Amino acid sequence: AEYKIIFNNPDKLLLEQAEKILSSDEIMVLKKSKKGRNKVEKEVNIKEHIKSFELSEENGKLILNTVLSSGTSVNINPMLLIGALVKDTATDEQDVDIIKVQSYTENMEIFK
Repeated sequence: AEYKIIFNNPDKLLLEQAEKILSSDEIMVLKKSKKGRNKVEKEVNIKEHIKSFELSEENGKLILNTVLSSGTSVNINPMLLIGALVKDTATDEQDVDIIKVQSYTENMEIFK
């Protein structure tokens, strides 16, 4: 799925940190999942599930256009990525707008 993520009040560090994190080989986050009836948290690398990303600034806002895996076997919630990007900054991860732009098939064809 393609998302437009708008950080409404990014702090000065966010653009630099986001570029560094998104360009790294791995992005480790705690992901909640179910194991039987129990909910567990495990550390996962979401980098391999970020198909593309583009950062830009507009009117004091930081905009991230990204395509994340979203299916039955692997589903990356945009909030996992947002949490990783704002970590160690003064940016509030709740002051973010998430717009789902488009859904795609596994072959990156528009899902209808």
